[in-house]
Amino acid sequence: MRFTISGLCERDMDLFLIEEFVSSPEFFLWFCVEAGIRAPSVDDEAVVRHSTSTGNGESDIEVAIRLTDGQKAIILIENKVNAGLQPRQAERYRERAANYIGQGLASIVSTVLVAPLAYIGAPGKTKGFDRAITYEAIRDRVQVTGAEVSRQRYKSLLLDAAIQKGTLGYSPVIDAPVTKFWRDYWQLVLTAEPALNLREPLGKPSSSTFVTFSPPGFPSLLSLLHKLPDGKVDLQFGRWGYRLGELNAATESFRESDMVIGGANKSGAIRIKVPPVDVSRPLDCQRSDALIGIQAAGRLLRWYRKYEYHLRTLAESVAGPTKTTNFPTTSS
Repeated sequence: MRFTISGLCERDMDLFLIEEFVSSPEFFLWFCVEAGIRAPSVDDEAVVRHSTSTGNGESDIEVAIRLTDGQKAIILIENKVNAGLQPRQAERYRERAANYIGQGLASIVSTVLVAPLAYIGAPGKTKGFDRAITYEAIRDRVQVTGAEVSRQRYKSLLLDAAIQKGTLGYSPVIDAPVTKFWRDYWQLVLTAEPALNLREPLGKPSSSTFVTFSPPGFPSLLSLLHKLPDGKVDLQFGRWGYRLGELNAATESFRESDMVIGGANKSGAIRIKVPPVDVSRPLDCQRSDALIGIQAAGRLLRWYRKYEYHLRTLAESVAGPTKTTNFPTTSS
């Protein structure tokens, strides 16, 4: 029999994963280990839930497991074929994980993104989740653990269809009011802080709520963002999310009074708090609030330029051995 699969959606892949968890103990154990859960016990106490909603969002799949030492663990799975991540989606998953631990429902909780490699970007990337597992790795594992050749072939075709759809890329649904907001915001940046070098926006979906500026010469581990609905302007240091104390100590002597340290997924940030801005509303209704944020971004950029050697060295030190750097002792 020859056939192709079309019209595949994320729910199809949710149910595929659940079927594999239930029908293949070998696959289930492999997935748990890839998700960072060691020594899972395959018994009748494992529970799989689909589309589980809580106060701060929904998990596509939740797997509750008892470990061989008696502890309880939960895997929270976000399954993506080609749709974009929602604002703060990975962060909300981690918040749910912390809540489950705080409620005593589990001692270990792992958040996992399952998607094609083209969606994730590169091996080792997780897009803010604890782990990422590619469809390609799942396809290879299914071919190893599948019992029947015909079922293996169908499952491989299903995964190939998901991989191909993810490779074609995410096609956002353009939102006209949000696109108009972004065009007006871009014009305001050109007038107020042109050095921020905001690229001209094209069509934007409703989920486009973070502005990323592109100042010339910025190192790859630094980024400058206006997080519109959150009321934050961040100079983000990639991979510094677990070193906020060090970031604070290294910059406190020359940070300006309203620049605070904050976390942003796995990044650390030097942050200025600004009024929140709603991209679904016209810019003219909130121009002054947007301008405050744009001016804060411009001020952060000028502050970075003033201490560029020290901040660049700090940003890059996370990639290699810790370096001793003489930072300024005053902000003058």
